Amino acid sequence: MKKKVSKSMKNILSAAGIAVAFLSVVAFAAPDLELEDVIFADNFEDRTVSRPGSPTLIDADISPGLQVQTRQGIYRTATSVDLLPETARTLPDAGKGLYLTSALRLYSIGQENSGVSQLETVFTSVAGRFRIGFRRQAGSNEVVCAVEGGERMRIPVLALPVDLAFSVSAKGDWVLSATSLSDSSVRMLEGTNGFFTASSDLTHRVSLTALDGEPAKATVDNLVLSRSRPARKGGIDYAFRATELPEFDAKKAGWKLMFYDEFDGSDYDPAKWNVPEQIRRLAFVSNGIGYVQCDYKPGTTNLMTGYIASKASFGYGYYEARVKFTTYNGWWSAIYLYSGAVGNPFIDGMEIDIYEDYYMRNPARNTLDHNLHANGAGPMKSWNYTTEIPGSYKDWYTIGCKWTPFEISYYLNGKLMKSESSHSPYKSATFDAFRHATTIMPLRIMFGGKVFTVPYGKHPYDPSEVMPEAQEIDWIRVYRWPGAENGASPELTLHSAAEGRYSVPEGEMMKFSVDVKPAKSGAKIKAVHLFDSGYHLLTKREPPYEFSFPLSDAFYKTTAWKRSGRGKEPHPFEGTLHAFAAFAEDEDGGVGHSASSVVMLAPQKKSAPYRGVPQRIPGTIIVGHYDEGGQGAAYLDATPQNHFAEGHGWRVDEDADTTEHGIGSVETGEWMNYTVEVAKDGEYEFDFLQGSPYDIRNRVNVVIDGTLAGGIEFGKHPWEDFRTASHSKARIRLTAGRHVLTLHFLGKFNLGDIVVKTL
Repeated sequence: MKKKVSKSMKNILSAAGIAVAFLSVVAFAAPDLELEDVIFADNFEDRTVSRPGSPTLIDADISPGLQVQTRQGIYRTATSVDLLPETARTLPDAGKGLYLTSALRLYSIGQENSGVSQLETVFTSVAGRFRIGFRRQAGSNEVVCAVEGGERMRIPVLALPVDLAFSVSAKGDWVLSATSLSDSSVRMLEGTNGFFTASSDLTHRVSLTALDGEPAKATVDNLVLSRSRPARKGGIDYAFRATELPEFDAKKAGWKLMFYDEFDGSDYDPAKWNVPEQIRRLAFVSNGIGYVQCDYKPGTTNLMTGYIASKASFGYGYYEARVKFTTYNGWWSAIYLYSGAVGNPFIDGMEIDIYEDYYMRNPARNTLDHNLHANGAGPMKSWNYTTEIPGSYKDWYTIGCKWTPFEISYYLNGKLMKSESSHSPYKSATFDAFRHATTIMPLRIMFGGKVFTVPYGKHPYDPSEVMPEAQEIDWIRVYRWPGAENGASPELTLHSAAEGRYSVPEGEMMKFSVDVKPAKSGAKIKAVHLFDSGYHLLTKREPPYEFSFPLSDAFYKTTAWKRSGRGKEPHPFEGTLHAFAAFAEDEDGGVGHSASSVVMLAPQKKSAPYRGVPQRIPGTIIVGHYDEGGQGAAYLDATPQNHFAEGHGWRVDEDADTTEHGIGSVETGEWMNYTVEVAKDGEYEFDFLQGSPYDIRNRVNVVIDGTLAGGIEFGKHPWEDFRTASHSKARIRLTAGRHVLTLHFLGKFNLGDIVVKTL
């Protein structure tokens, strides 16, 4: 057995994961192995399932940087308990390059004060035993991983949660990987063991064991046993490489100042900042410093904090601020660029976290996190880097983010922040448009705090000793990227052969052509790239700049669109939204982009009228009476279960978030079908009852039999909640007869019944 991963194995096993889409379960296999089929999977979401070991189920964020709620299982035992009982297994056909993969997500292991806990995967046969153990002693800052035969690796507790996967073939080749969701690091062991070549009667189990008489404990998720195979290689273009400038000063580089605040007044400048009324006492300016505090709600032990958001949105540029980080448990602070919703990057924008300081809590107090969050086909994609500050956590620091069309990189005191991750080849905290995502939308500047959620909410100090604590900002400045100046970059126009069509069937050939006008400098065009919803599809290096490809899952699996982020959530293809835009780069470094062209993937199955009766136009479209047929036929909803069913009892077995007269938790790309009977040809007034506290470009597109007929656009209403109390009206021409009316949603809002009148 080898103690280092060989070059040949690395070529087969790099950094992708298993996605079990139809079960909404995800776990990593050995890197660059992909799912063949699932033998067993449990994501702990179903509370009604009887599980070995009777785990306690909790709802919590995946991690501080991945604020996606998931259900986790907590196992406890004074002796030993099986997570997966011993069961006969057969190794897959080695001649086909298949592996058996046992995987789970480990959030924590071990008791706080005593005992030794061991999580183990064990294979047995008449030939003997092969065991993989993950052991932690109470108080230890690492989990020790040991493989039968002596191979070992160590995982810092601060790297948890991690996706653990052991993959083995009938040839005896095995690989153990531990991929951190905290810092995006990957640790691996590999080897070959004759036990598996001699074992035809194999059994397998996963257990938690207490090793010294004290109780053992482990919190896990995404327990998966599957067959997997080496990932297929696609046409992803990685020709682009960010420059990784070791130092950067935007002013010296000639970037023009487009926004600043020195916080010299007596309060936040209302022309520059939005301050939510409910946190006014926690957000203030004093002696030239901006503050956002965390404190206890009066008379309670519950923490509260808030945020400040710029009134204006800004595009590509260099964002820097002089700050003091926070360090007390119970909350964290951040500066981030955000549209108000992490939706489709070409429609809603995305979230660029300049820093988050949750890792500044004990014991390290020197680690920052930098995240990029963007929407996929419903699930959020996220990537991160962790970096270390060079001095005391009590010092002032100038932190910066350079955001251009193809690059996002981070600087501290003018120096590029060093980091490495499993998702990137860079030696710095650098994201790029080809391995990660890009956006064409401007974003707001936000700073403030967030209270930790379970299980991060324990506060070990007396409140009078540590609270209130505040994020402190001395100043903030934003410089415009020179390529955004008039004529400095190529200008593009994207033409689609599907122009005028909104709903396109799966498998249809999509055809685009791009007109490119060079920058004023006349610099030669190096390449034109086609992106879908922020993710790279194809590249052309010579004119004519024409693109042709099938709108199919098979093609998209070869592109960045289908790849998941570190959360490894599946990205389904059926019924999805596609927003296409082209980018051109020239030899002077100019990068221009087109506007987006939006289509939705037509459902493969037809829906039927609710209870067999179409809704009448003119009349009131009752939004809870959407068609029958379920997910992907009658509606597309990004989250499982009807989150509004409790207390209303409305269509409780479906995923659409509705009551009879309301749709809630709308996200970009979701849609609902309504079979309608139109009385006569003519123009109709659609009166939408809507509500959103987000000052973003919310839209409802009305699609009739697959063709865009009209719609509404609206922003924030006067309230800081989602009450449906605002009206938006649209004039839409309809023809008499029966039609399928699709409401296609872009943004984040709630929607009530729609009154339709004849004009």
